[in-house]
Amino acid sequence: MMNFFRFERVIYTLSSIAIALIFWHVVSYILSIAYIPSPIAVAIAFMRLSVEGDVFGYTLFHHSVASLIRIAIGLFFAVIIGIPLGIIIGLSERVSYFVSPIVEVIRPISPIAWIPFSIILFGIGLTSHAFIIWLGAFFPILLNTYASMKGTSQTFVEVVKSMGASNLQTIRYVILPGSLPDIITGFRIGVGVGWMCLIASEMVGQYPPLGLGFLVLFMAEIGRYPSMIAGMLTIGFFGILLNYIILFLEKKLFKWREKIEVY
Repeated sequence: MMNFFRFERVIYTLSSIAIALIFWHVVSYILSIAYIPSPIAVAIAFMRLSVEGDVFGYTLFHHSVASLIRIAIGLFFAVIIGIPLGIIIGLSERVSYFVSPIVEVIRPISPIAWIPFSIILFGIGLTSHAFIIWLGAFFPILLNTYASMKGTSQTFVEVVKSMGASNLQTIRYVILPGSLPDIITGFRIGVGVGWMCLIASEMVGQYPPLGLGFLVLFMAEIGRYPSMIAGMLTIGFFGILLNYIILFLEKKLFKWREKIEVY
């Protein structure tokens, strides 16, 4: 039965992709507009970018690696700051009262709005990109961690306390393990937001001319629309790849969680 459902899922996935490609090809053929190239033209541009590279000599691989390095650095700092801070403010009302006003003022500001400030402060380069990614990923990670601390069952805490557990033992063996699923969820959301912020920041300016966001904008400016679409699809591919990697790790780490099937 399980094999049947997996086969059915593959069929649905392939059918969805095929229908989307056919629709895209038909729209491209009917409209005959330069900036809506056919899937075949995009596939050819993808191959050329992968083998020959762009006008600067950088291939799609070079652009992808540059973007992945930037998001890895930004996410690293978002995690090492966001998770410990979320745990602290979740466990301490006093710290929460102190930090919350600052967080609530800065959180609604779009990370994109910080791009001019980051360029002025750090210039156009790795630090500027990492800062924008950090801003985008930090708040989902922080708030999910904080919420997971508050969502811990008080019954579990009281049980281990009655058995003589110290505050540190309660945090280590009850609160943190119970909060991990929500923390991982916050990280997954942070990765998605950080990836979008990275692409936006790369479109503002870049030296050396590397990055998927830069590639998309530059190809649009010089009128190479198939290459532009190829870059956009590459961005989408890595976005969904990062998401599935985290989902896979989440599934392996939390096998004890039940999967609800409605139909």
